[in-house]
Amino acid sequence: MLNNPKVTEDQIIDETSNECKVQAKGKRVLVLNDTTIIKLSNKLNRLQDLEGLYPIGSTGINDLYGFHVNPSIVLDEQSQFILGLSNTKIVERDGRPRKKQGDPRARFKENIEDKESYKWLESCKESKRVLDGAEHVTFVMDREADTFELYDRIPDKTSSLLIRSSYNRRVILNDGSEVKMEDLMLESEVKGHLNIRVETKKRKQRIANLYLKYETVYLKCPAGKKTKFRNQPEGIKVTIIDVKEKKHKGYKNEPALHWRLISTDEINCTMEAIKQVEFYKRRWKIEEFFKLLKTDGYDIEGTQLTRGKSIRKLTLFIMKASIKVMKLKAARDGNNEEKIESVFNKDEIECINLMNRKLEGNTEKQKNPHDPKLLSFASWVIARLGGWKEFYNAKRPPGNKTFIYGLEKFDAIMIGFIAGR
Repeated sequence: MLNNPKVTEDQIIDETSNECKVQAKGKRVLVLNDTTIIKLSNKLNRLQDLEGLYPIGSTGINDLYGFHVNPSIVLDEQSQFILGLSNTKIVERDGRPRKKQGDPRARFKENIEDKESYKWLESCKESKRVLDGAEHVTFVMDREADTFELYDRIPDKTSSLLIRSSYNRRVILNDGSEVKMEDLMLESEVKGHLNIRVETKKRKQRIANLYLKYETVYLKCPAGKKTKFRNQPEGIKVTIIDVKEKKHKGYKNEPALHWRLISTDEINCTMEAIKQVEFYKRRWKIEEFFKLLKTDGYDIEGTQLTRGKSIRKLTLFIMKASIKVMKLKAARDGNNEEKIESVFNKDEIECINLMNRKLEGNTEKQKNPHDPKLLSFASWVIARLGGWKEFYNAKRPPGNKTFIYGLEKFDAIMIGFIAGR
C-alpha cells in the first residue's frame, strides 16, 4: 500500500483533516503549529530510493537524509482536549544542501512566497479553511514563526495569533512615537504575577514565580522588507505580553524562564493576558506529539522501509495513530467528559464493551471504573490490552507505549470481530 502511487499523501492528509473538522465544529480551538525533522540514517546504504528525501546532516560515518514535517494540532480551548490534525505540511526541497546565507538581511529582499518560511502562512491558511465551522481559532506558535506576513494576513474576526517573539522589533506607540520592543518592556510596569509549573526535561522541574507585563502597540513592517502586498500598511495592532521569572531557581547554567509573546487578540486586563500565557503553555502538547512519533512511541526514524516516499506516507499514518494515542492518554484519569464516539466507531465501541467483560475481574477494584459512554472507559480497556496491570495504583497510569501495544492488539481483535459477524 505504501508503495502504491494511487495512495497519495494528500489523500491521507485530507482524511485526517476532515475528521478534525467534524470534531472542531462550533468550538473555540487552539491550533499548535511547529516543525520537526525526521532523520533517517543511511547505514549500510539501507535507503534504496531517496525520492522525497534530502540531505540534512551526517553522523560522521553515515549520511543523514530526511524531511521536515509541519503539523497543526487542534485543541479544545476550554477542555484542552486534542481534537485532531487540521493540516500537515511536508516541506519540499530540491535535494541539494542549502547554501549558507552571507548577508543575514538578504532574506528581506525575497517575497515570503519564495522562501521556506512560507510554510507558516500556508499552514495557517489551510487550517482556517478546514476549521471554518469553528467558533474561533487561535494559532499558537514558537519563535520560528515570528513572521510579519502572518500578523498582517491571518487574523480576522474568527481567528487570531499568539507567537513567541524572536526579533526585537520596532513598534509604534499610541502617541505615534517609535521604540524597540525590548526597551518598551524594560520600562513597562509590572501588572500581575503568576506561577508556572516547569516540567520539561531541559529545565529543572519547579514552580516558577513570574511577573507579567503587557502593552498594546502597532507592529511596523521592517524597513527594506519585500512583500507582495500589505493588508494593514499603517501598522498591525497587537499586544506584547512579557513574563519573566522573578528569582531564578533553575540549574546553574540554565537561563531564567522568560517568554515575550505577541498576541493579535485585544487584551484589556491582567486576567486576559494571563489567559494568553496559559494558551502558550499548551504549546508543549506538540512537543509531546513529536516525542511520540520518535523516541517515546512509534520510532519512525528507526523504520526499515527503504523508499523515501513510502516513509513519508508511513509518517502520515503514524501521525494519525499518534493523535488517537494522545486522546486515550488524556482520557485515562476520567477527569474529562469526552465521549467515546470521538475516537471509536459503532462497531469498535461494541467490541470494546465485549472486551471489557473479559478484562474485568470479580472484585470492585478490578472493574472498569468509568462510564461506558465516555472515552475514559475505552482508555481503560485499551490500556489493559496493552499489558497495563497497575490499575490498583493511581501513581502508575498507562503511558504511550502501553496504548500503542493496546491499539495494535485491538486492531487485530477487530479484524476477527468483523469477520465473525
